[in-house]
Amino acid sequence: MTPADIAGALPIFAAVGWGDHSAHLHFFIARADAALFVAEDGGRIVGCSGTMLLGPTGTPRSGWVHGVVVDPGARRAGLGRRLTETAVAWLRERGVPTINLLATGMGRPIYERLGFQLERRYRIFRRTALEDTIGAIPGLRRMQKDDIPAVLALGRDATGEDRSALLRPFLDGGWVVARDGDIAGFHVPCPWHEGPSIARDAAAGAILHDLSRRLYGTGTRSISLPEDNHAGVVALAASGAEARGAVDRMWLGAPAPIWRPEMIYGVVSLGLA
Repeated sequence: MTPADIAGALPIFAAVGWGDHSAHLHFFIARADAALFVAEDGGRIVGCSGTMLLGPTGTPRSGWVHGVVVDPGARRAGLGRRLTETAVAWLRERGVPTINLLATGMGRPIYERLGFQLERRYRIFRRTALEDTIGAIPGLRRMQKDDIPAVLALGRDATGEDRSALLRPFLDGGWVVARDGDIAGFHVPCPWHEGPSIARDAAAGAILHDLSRRLYGTGTRSISLPEDNHAGVVALAASGAEARGAVDRMWLGAPAPIWRPEMIYGVVSLGLA
Protein backbone atom coordinates (compact mmCIF):
# COMPACT_ATOMS: atom_id res chain seq x y z
CA MET A 1 0.00 0.00 0.00
CA THR A 2 1.12 3.53 -0.78
CA PRO A 3 -0.35 6.76 0.59
CA ALA A 4 -2.22 7.15 -2.68
CA ASP A 5 -4.03 3.86 -2.03
CA ILE A 6 -5.60 4.89 1.28
CA ALA A 7 -8.68 6.57 -0.20
CA GLY A 8 -9.41 3.49 -2.29
CA ALA A 9 -8.97 1.13 0.66
CA LEU A 10 -11.19 2.92 3.18
CA PRO A 11 -14.55 1.88 1.66
CA ILE A 12 -13.69 -1.80 2.21
CA PHE A 13 -13.26 -1.32 5.95
CA ALA A 14 -16.53 0.60 6.10
CA ALA A 15 -18.30 -2.11 4.08
CA VAL A 16 -17.48 -4.78 6.67
CA GLY A 17 -18.50 -2.60 9.63
CA TRP A 18 -15.04 -1.53 10.78
CA GLY A 19 -15.84 2.17 10.50
CA ASP A 20 -13.40 4.90 9.51
CA HIS A 21 -10.02 3.20 9.35
CA SER A 22 -8.05 6.20 8.10
CA ALA A 23 -6.15 6.87 11.36
CA HIS A 24 -4.90 3.26 11.43
CA LEU A 25 -3.75 3.30 7.80
CA HIS A 26 -1.96 6.65 8.04
CA PHE A 27 -0.17 5.52 11.21
CA PHE A 28 1.08 2.18 9.93
CA ILE A 29 1.96 3.28 6.40
CA ALA A 30 4.45 5.82 7.73
CA ARG A 31 6.43 3.29 9.79
CA ALA A 32 9.54 1.32 8.84
CA ASP A 33 8.61 -1.43 11.33
CA ALA A 34 5.22 -2.00 9.70
CA ALA A 35 3.82 -2.72 6.26
CA LEU A 36 0.42 -2.62 4.59
CA PHE A 37 -0.59 -4.62 1.51
CA VAL A 38 -3.41 -4.37 -1.03
CA ALA A 39 -5.03 -6.70 -3.54
CA GLU A 40 -6.30 -5.09 -6.73
CA ASP A 41 -8.74 -6.15 -9.40
CA GLY A 42 -8.73 -4.01 -12.51
CA GLY A 43 -7.04 -1.20 -10.63
CA ARG A 44 -9.62 -1.24 -7.83
CA ILE A 45 -8.53 -2.18 -4.32
CA VAL A 46 -10.49 -5.25 -3.15
CA GLY A 47 -8.49 -6.32 -0.09
CA CYS A 48 -5.92 -5.23 2.47
CA SER A 49 -3.68 -6.63 5.19
CA GLY A 50 -1.07 -5.23 7.54
CA THR A 51 1.85 -6.15 9.78
CA MET A 52 3.71 -4.71 12.77
CA LEU A 53 7.08 -5.66 14.28
CA LEU A 54 7.53 -5.42 18.04
CA GLY A 55 10.83 -5.37 19.91
CA PRO A 56 14.25 -3.76 19.40
CA THR A 57 16.18 -4.54 16.24
CA GLY A 58 18.60 -7.43 16.68
CA THR A 59 16.68 -9.13 19.48
CA PRO A 60 13.98 -11.84 19.36
CA ARG A 61 10.83 -10.12 18.22
CA SER A 62 7.19 -10.86 17.87
CA GLY A 63 4.98 -9.59 15.10
CA TRP A 64 1.32 -9.06 14.39
CA VAL A 65 -0.82 -9.53 11.32
CA HIS A 66 -3.78 -7.17 11.36
CA GLY A 67 -6.38 -5.49 9.21
CA VAL A 68 -7.02 -8.46 6.90
CA VAL A 69 -10.14 -7.41 5.03
CA VAL A 70 -11.70 -8.36 1.69
CA ASP A 71 -14.41 -6.49 -0.16
CA PRO A 72 -17.69 -8.43 0.30
CA GLY A 73 -18.06 -8.70 -3.47
CA ALA A 74 -14.63 -10.27 -3.89
CA ARG A 75 -14.85 -13.01 -1.27
CA ARG A 76 -14.46 -16.75 -1.87
CA ALA A 77 -11.59 -16.17 -4.30
CA GLY A 78 -8.77 -16.89 -1.83
CA LEU A 79 -7.85 -13.24 -1.30
CA GLY A 80 -7.99 -13.44 2.50
CA ARG A 81 -5.52 -16.30 2.48
CA ARG A 82 -3.18 -14.60 0.01
CA LEU A 83 -3.22 -11.32 1.92
CA THR A 84 -2.44 -13.16 5.16
CA GLU A 85 0.34 -15.18 3.55
CA THR A 86 1.89 -11.97 2.22
CA ALA A 87 1.87 -10.40 5.68
CA VAL A 88 3.30 -13.56 7.28
CA ALA A 89 6.06 -13.74 4.66
CA TRP A 90 7.05 -10.12 5.35
CA LEU A 91 7.44 -10.89 9.05
CA ARG A 92 9.33 -14.14 8.47
CA GLU A 93 11.75 -12.38 6.13
CA ARG A 94 12.63 -10.20 9.12
CA GLY A 95 13.28 -13.16 11.41
CA VAL A 96 10.15 -12.88 13.54
CA PRO A 97 9.81 -16.09 15.58
CA THR A 98 6.22 -15.58 16.78
CA ILE A 99 3.37 -14.13 14.73
CA ASN A 100 0.10 -13.15 16.40
CA LEU A 101 -3.28 -12.05 15.14
CA LEU A 102 -6.87 -11.59 16.26
CA ALA A 103 -9.33 -13.65 14.27
CA THR A 104 -13.00 -13.08 13.60
CA GLY A 105 -15.25 -16.07 13.18
CA MET A 106 -15.03 -15.64 9.41
CA GLY A 107 -11.25 -15.41 9.36
CA ARG A 108 -10.38 -18.13 11.86
CA PRO A 109 -10.74 -21.11 9.43
CA ILE A 110 -8.35 -19.38 7.01
CA TYR A 111 -5.76 -18.86 9.73
CA GLU A 112 -6.11 -22.41 11.02
CA ARG A 113 -5.36 -23.75 7.53
CA LEU A 114 -2.18 -21.62 7.54
CA GLY A 115 -1.08 -23.21 10.82
CA PHE A 116 -2.16 -20.59 13.35
CA GLN A 117 -3.13 -22.01 16.75
CA LEU A 118 -5.78 -20.75 19.12
CA GLU A 119 -4.50 -19.14 22.32
CA ARG A 120 -7.08 -16.87 24.00
CA ARG A 121 -10.36 -15.09 23.36
CA TYR A 122 -11.06 -11.37 23.63
CA ARG A 123 -14.50 -10.01 24.45
CA ILE A 124 -15.82 -6.93 22.63
CA PHE A 125 -18.14 -4.48 24.35
CA ARG A 126 -19.91 -1.29 23.34
CA ARG A 127 -20.31 1.37 25.99
CA THR A 128 -21.69 4.88 26.15
CA ALA A 129 -19.13 7.62 26.60
CA LEU A 130 -19.44 10.02 29.52
CA GLU A 131 -19.69 13.73 28.83
CA ASP A 132 -18.38 14.63 32.29
CA THR A 133 -14.98 16.22 32.59
CA ILE A 134 -12.17 14.21 34.13
CA GLY A 135 -12.38 15.01 37.81
CA ALA A 136 -9.90 14.59 40.62
CA ILE A 137 -9.43 10.86 41.16
CA PRO A 138 -6.85 9.86 43.78
CA GLY A 139 -3.71 8.65 42.03
CA LEU A 140 -4.83 9.54 38.49
CA ARG A 141 -2.73 12.12 36.67
CA ARG A 142 -1.25 12.94 33.30
CA MET A 143 1.80 10.95 32.29
CA GLN A 144 5.12 12.71 32.81
CA LYS A 145 8.45 12.14 31.13
CA ASP A 146 9.88 10.49 34.23
CA ASP A 147 7.00 7.97 34.18
CA ILE A 148 7.84 6.58 30.75
CA PRO A 149 10.39 3.88 31.72
CA ALA A 150 8.00 2.45 34.34
CA VAL A 151 5.05 2.65 31.93
CA LEU A 152 6.92 0.77 29.20
CA ALA A 153 8.12 -1.83 31.72
CA LEU A 154 4.55 -2.36 32.94
CA GLY A 155 3.45 -2.81 29.35
CA ARG A 156 6.11 -5.48 28.83
CA ASP A 157 4.96 -7.29 31.97
CA ALA A 158 1.39 -7.37 30.71
CA THR A 159 1.90 -8.16 27.01
CA GLY A 160 5.18 -10.09 27.03
CA GLU A 161 6.31 -7.77 24.21
CA ASP A 162 8.45 -4.66 23.94
CA ARG A 163 5.95 -2.13 22.58
CA SER A 164 8.08 0.95 23.16
CA ALA A 165 8.28 1.98 19.50
CA LEU A 166 4.55 1.46 19.02
CA LEU A 167 3.50 3.53 22.04
CA ARG A 168 6.05 6.37 22.06
CA PRO A 169 4.24 8.54 19.47
CA PHE A 170 1.22 8.74 21.80
CA LEU A 171 2.78 8.95 25.27
CA ASP A 172 2.46 12.74 25.50
CA GLY A 173 -1.29 12.22 25.83
CA GLY A 174 -1.03 9.35 28.31
CA TRP A 175 -2.39 8.99 31.83
CA VAL A 176 -1.12 6.99 34.80
CA VAL A 177 -2.46 5.66 38.07
CA ALA A 178 0.28 6.31 40.62
CA ARG A 179 0.30 4.57 43.99
CA ASP A 180 2.95 4.77 46.72
CA GLY A 181 5.48 6.08 44.23
CA ASP A 182 4.87 3.28 41.70
CA ILE A 183 2.91 3.16 38.46
CA ALA A 184 -0.10 0.89 39.05
CA GLY A 185 -1.64 1.42 35.63
CA PHE A 186 -1.69 3.54 32.48
CA HIS A 187 -3.86 4.45 29.51
CA VAL A 188 -2.45 5.73 26.23
CA PRO A 189 -5.06 7.31 23.94
CA CYS A 190 -4.57 6.51 20.26
CA PRO A 191 -5.98 8.61 17.39
CA TRP A 192 -8.51 5.91 16.45
CA HIS A 193 -10.36 6.47 19.76
CA GLU A 194 -8.99 3.41 21.48
CA GLY A 195 -5.76 2.61 23.25
CA PRO A 196 -4.08 0.29 25.73
CA SER A 197 -5.19 0.28 29.36
CA ILE A 198 -2.79 -1.75 31.51
CA ALA A 199 -3.26 -2.19 35.27
CA ARG A 200 -1.66 -4.22 38.03
CA ASP A 201 -4.99 -4.81 39.78
CA ALA A 202 -8.73 -4.36 39.46
CA ALA A 203 -8.76 -1.08 41.40
CA ALA A 204 -6.38 0.59 38.95
CA GLY A 205 -8.24 -1.02 36.04
CA ALA A 206 -11.52 0.50 37.22
CA ILE A 207 -9.95 3.96 37.31
CA LEU A 208 -8.67 3.56 33.76
CA HIS A 209 -12.04 2.27 32.58
CA ASP A 210 -13.73 5.36 34.01
CA LEU A 211 -11.07 7.62 32.48
CA SER A 212 -11.33 6.19 28.98
CA ARG A 213 -15.10 6.74 28.92
CA ARG A 214 -14.40 10.48 29.21
CA LEU A 215 -11.60 10.85 26.66
CA TYR A 216 -13.18 10.17 23.29
CA GLY A 217 -16.25 12.36 23.04
CA THR A 218 -19.91 11.44 23.03
CA GLY A 219 -21.68 8.41 21.59
CA THR A 220 -20.79 4.75 21.92
CA ARG A 221 -17.33 3.25 21.59
CA SER A 222 -15.88 -0.23 21.51
CA ILE A 223 -13.65 -1.60 24.22
CA SER A 224 -12.00 -5.01 24.11
CA LEU A 225 -10.11 -7.07 26.67
CA PRO A 226 -9.09 -10.68 27.22
CA GLU A 227 -11.84 -12.97 28.42
CA ASP A 228 -9.43 -14.18 31.12
CA ASN A 229 -9.50 -10.74 32.72
CA HIS A 230 -12.54 -11.73 34.78
CA ALA A 231 -12.50 -8.59 36.93
CA GLY A 232 -12.47 -6.37 33.85
CA VAL A 233 -15.25 -8.28 32.11
CA VAL A 234 -17.46 -8.18 35.21
CA ALA A 235 -16.82 -4.46 35.72
CA LEU A 236 -17.73 -3.65 32.12
CA ALA A 237 -20.97 -5.62 32.32
CA ALA A 238 -21.84 -3.95 35.63
CA SER A 239 -21.29 -0.50 34.11
CA GLY A 240 -23.91 -1.17 31.45
CA ALA A 241 -21.52 -2.00 28.60
CA GLU A 242 -23.15 -4.21 25.98
CA ALA A 243 -21.41 -7.41 24.89
CA ARG A 244 -21.04 -7.30 21.11
CA GLY A 245 -18.96 -10.34 20.22
CA ALA A 246 -15.53 -11.85 20.50
CA VAL A 247 -12.31 -12.42 18.57
CA ASP A 248 -9.74 -15.18 19.00
CA ARG A 249 -6.06 -14.54 19.59
CA MET A 250 -3.96 -16.95 17.52
CA TRP A 251 -0.25 -17.52 17.04
CA LEU A 252 2.10 -19.07 14.48
CA GLY A 253 5.71 -20.20 14.88
CA ALA A 254 7.42 -20.23 18.26
CA PRO A 255 5.13 -20.24 21.30
CA ALA A 256 3.78 -16.81 22.13
CA PRO A 257 5.67 -14.78 24.76
CA ILE A 258 4.41 -15.15 28.32
CA TRP A 259 1.83 -12.45 28.94
CA ARG A 260 -0.72 -11.62 31.62
CA PRO A 261 -4.24 -11.15 30.28
CA GLU A 262 -5.57 -10.20 33.72
CA MET A 263 -3.59 -6.94 33.46
CA ILE A 264 -5.08 -5.87 30.12
CA TYR A 265 -8.15 -3.64 30.49
CA GLY A 266 -8.10 -2.23 26.97
CA VAL A 267 -6.21 -2.93 23.76
CA VAL A 268 -4.31 -0.83 21.24
CA SER A 269 -6.96 -1.76 18.69
CA LEU A 270 -8.86 -4.80 17.49
CA GLY A 271 -6.02 -5.42 15.08
CA LEU A 272 -3.17 -5.35 17.57
CA ALA A 273 -4.14 -6.38 21.07
